[in-house]
Amino acid sequence: MPLSTSFNLCENDIYFLVGKGLKSSLGLSQNNCFFEVPVGGSRADMVYVQEPKPYETSLSAGVHIFEVKMRWDSDVARLRKQLMDYLAYADYVWVVGVNCIPKTVFDGVGSMVFSTNGCSVGVISPANHCIERVDSRLRQNLLTELSDNVKRRLKCLREMCFVNQLGGKKILVQKKL
Repeated sequence: MPLSTSFNLCENDIYFLVGKGLKSSLGLSQNNCFFEVPVGGSRADMVYVQEPKPYETSLSAGVHIFEVKMRWDSDVARLRKQLMDYLAYADYVWVVGVNCIPKTVFDGVGSMVFSTNGCSVGVISPANHCIERVDSRLRQNLLTELSDNVKRRLKCLREMCFVNQLGGKKILVQKKL
């Protein structure tokens, strides 16, 4: 008798799967992926910073923002606002539809489809470089915020090196005097 499994995934689980699908399909590095990033008055589902190494991935060098849209998420006014925010910050903007072809309300915004059947990603139309819409000051602020985020993570890891150095079973807490 075949074993059947079904899952009830919440929206955040879907975003995680889409991120994994994008990483494997496009050859993205985990180190340069950031999820749920505030961008202007919106929150980008995924920001990816591609270094100028075109042989390692299928994306062009620059800042890529991915907005994930579910079938039931069809508020065009909200999408327009999100894309306007993203176009001011990123070199490339993508809309990823989950099991549906996404609506793109601006020329140059790329579109992809993520299929939950096999966790695969297909490019419908490529994103164009948004050089005429990008505000270099805003782009630099976004990159600085991402860099600060990485520094905070690194600091946390370094601090954990001093906790439980001998590998014992209990966590040691250092108190400041």
